[in-house]
Amino acid sequence: MGFHQKAFGSLNAAFSITDRYEGTDRKALSLSYSRLLFGNVWLRVTASRREADNNIVHEVFSGLDFALGKTSTGNLRYHNQSGRSDLSAGVYKYPPRGIGSRYRFSLEGRENRHKDWRTRGDALFQYSGPFGIYKAEYRRSWDQNSYDLRMSGAMAFIGDSLHLSRPISDSFALVRVGDIEGVKVRHSNQEVGKTNEKGELIVPNLISYHDNKISLEPTDIPLEYDIRETSKYVSVPYRGGGITDFGITKVQAVEGRIFFRENGEKIPAEYIGLELKVEGRSIESVVGEHGTFYLENLSPGTFPARIFSEDRECRFEMVIPEMRGAVVNLGDIICEVREDIRTYSADGPGS
Repeated sequence: MGFHQKAFGSLNAAFSITDRYEGTDRKALSLSYSRLLFGNVWLRVTASRREADNNIVHEVFSGLDFALGKTSTGNLRYHNQSGRSDLSAGVYKYPPRGIGSRYRFSLEGRENRHKDWRTRGDALFQYSGPFGIYKAEYRRSWDQNSYDLRMSGAMAFIGDSLHLSRPISDSFALVRVGDIEGVKVRHSNQEVGKTNEKGELIVPNLISYHDNKISLEPTDIPLEYDIRETSKYVSVPYRGGGITDFGITKVQAVEGRIFFRENGEKIPAEYIGLELKVEGRSIESVVGEHGTFYLENLSPGTFPARIFSEDRECRFEMVIPEMRGAVVNLGDIICEVREDIRTYSADGPGS
């Protein structure tokens, strides 16, 4: 039988009688109450009476359970049975799926038949790092002490290189995000780590033969990089691994203006061809209005270039500096007209 009201809480009562033809007859009565006191703090109280062969046992239990943030909990307990009491308290933090720590601290006191109190408890701290799990634990069991130190990890050879990782109990994946360091990687929407200086991260403990969702935090990727997708589903065999490459590339663009200087006059080189030779391949574009040009996916360096039309041509070297932003402005490039051969030589950036 029970009663529940939001402001009052929950109250439950139970009574049972066991009448056996052969054996011991039993009677039991219990009463329990629970209520949310405030915030995330719950009160639970239980009282019971059991009778068998004229032997009566009274038992009382009370406890407080509470949350300490999103990942930690705590409790306080009191238990009394036939005049002998137990007291306990504990604080716990759940282990993360990725990098992070967990802990457990508990203490219990028990009253013996001589009304003396004995204590036991334990303290545990564990840290999960990018290359392993490290744990330290202390236990006191009544009159004995014990200590435990552990370190565990794994090595995986994949992608022509050796990687260190936390323990791999099932399957794993090597995530690649170009050369970007510090990108958060999630497995099933839970963060498991950040990419290293090579833009890589081992994700352990995938479920074999299952579609595991691997996703990235898009705000960790600089604006000068092209992101085609931020999540993928990966299925790998038991004790196997796979490479999850998100194909992120850096958008390296340059812009500027090209001018002719003829008879001392600076004239925009409008609507003519522009060609660069980059590592044996040609990149062609058209110089637009006011002599503006825009080229993408170029690495820093010096490259042969030319601007041309049906009757004119100018050859020069385009110097692209180290890029820190998405687009680098090369300024104005000026070509002096040489009337004798109707070609042009570049003086380089100018104004």
